[in-house]
Amino acid sequence: MRHHHPLLLWIVGVSFLLISVLGTIEVGRDHGWLRGVGYFVLFWVGLVAVLALLFASLLVYEWLRRGGPRYPPCHNGTCQGRRWVSFVDKDLGDYRRTFADGESVLRCKCARDYVEDLIEGRFMERLQDGTRRPYMLHRPFRGWSPDGDKDG
Repeated sequence: MRHHHPLLLWIVGVSFLLISVLGTIEVGRDHGWLRGVGYFVLFWVGLVAVLALLFASLLVYEWLRRGGPRYPPCHNGTCQGRRWVSFVDKDLGDYRRTFADGESVLRCKCARDYVEDLIEGRFMERLQDGTRRPYMLHRPFRGWSPDGDKDG
């Protein structure tokens, strides 16, 4: 993930504020100060509303693309991933991230270990000897379905 320099973000924010203040002064000179302040408030309320709508749209898109919960139910059907979309990686639902033999695994409440393959969209069961057994396959906009590749 690309991180931006905090000074650059600060400069952009102050630039927006400066432009809106200068616009308020210009409108205030020509059309009265009350109208200028009204435009200033409307600009910022509109900007916040547009950003909130954009964020909500991204959440809905991610939910539709994911096609359901982040992780499928476990073999017993009692544990599942978080149902609602979250941009926080720590929201795993009933699963807990742990390490087994130096490998990052997801452990459900039923004490079964699973490994996710983000590239192929696979959710595989990790057996006691460390081998992986295909379990579920994720398809964009369709959700989870049983993984037919039983060879791994």
